[in-house]
Amino acid sequence: MDVDVLRRVVRNGLDDGNFTLLDLSLGFWANGGHAEAWDLDAFIYGLKTLSGSDILVLAWTLEEFHHA
Repeated sequence: MDVDVLRRVVRNGLDDGNFTLLDLSLGFWANGGHAEAWDLDAFIYGLKTLSGSDILVLAWTLEEFHHA
């Protein structure tokens, strides 16, 4: 998955009120993500990158939110 697209999808979801950063963090950790909340926040706004596995977990978490 394109990291910039992933960031944009997350920001749009947050801006539209589809989920909060807490919702995203909890879902991410429940799915096996390892990044801390501030790392996720920094990733979302392009200040930091995540490991490849955490990027996949984040994408998976967004898919779950989309299908919920």
